[in-house]
Amino acid sequence: MTSKKDKQNDTEQTNGNEEQNVSSAETATQENAEQQNDSTETQDDSDETIAEEPKAEAKEVPIEEQEITPNDWDDIDDIDELKKRLGDRTSESIDYLDKLKRLKAEYTNYQNRMTRERERIGQFAIQSFAEDVFHVLDTFSMALDNAEKLDVPDNMNDFVKGISMTQEQLLDALKKRGVEEIEAEGKDFDPNFMQALTTMPGEEDNKVMQVFRAGYKIGDRALRPAQVIVSKKADK
Repeated sequence: MTSKKDKQNDTEQTNGNEEQNVSSAETATQENAEQQNDSTETQDDSDETIAEEPKAEAKEVPIEEQEITPNDWDDIDDIDELKKRLGDRTSESIDYLDKLKRLKAEYTNYQNRMTRERERIGQFAIQSFAEDVFHVLDTFSMALDNAEKLDVPDNMNDFVKGISMTQEQLLDALKKRGVEEIEAEGKDFDPNFMQALTTMPGEEDNKVMQVFRAGYKIGDRALRPAQVIVSKKADK
């Protein structure tokens, strides 16, 4: 059987729970109100920031600088203005084409200059080397000429043949680098590639009768002129 004291304790406990629930509800309500206030203040700050940003002023572009698209033709009522703008675009296109042609011509000329310059530098380097080889070839030529004039013993034939082969190898090496021997004997005298030492009677004038020293050229330029004897027709 429940005593009076127990009933009093139960009543006090129930009242305490009710007070605790009320206190919790008040706390939750207060937190919700604070969060709502914070959200409202943040929104207000954002609105103020947006309101403070200056709006870009629309800049009016002159009609002559406006770009024309195919959809814009119907919007132009002034035929004279349309003709003027078309004429301006045509002039600009002609100017651009003219500039492009000039640039192409300048680039082509530049390439040609560089090609000639490389060839000139290469020829200069080859000339220095070739001039040293010419003296060796002259020595070989004199040795072979003397071997033909003299009665060379049979045991020296291989030696003479070796000199001739060495001479041919040097000439081939020069030819690979663009250096060639000037063909003179029996040809018309050419002062650009030949040097006349003397004349001798002949059936016609200015024919090369004999080559005293071989000459060499690279392209259309003489590195060393051929020293020759030229014919002179005898007077009747």
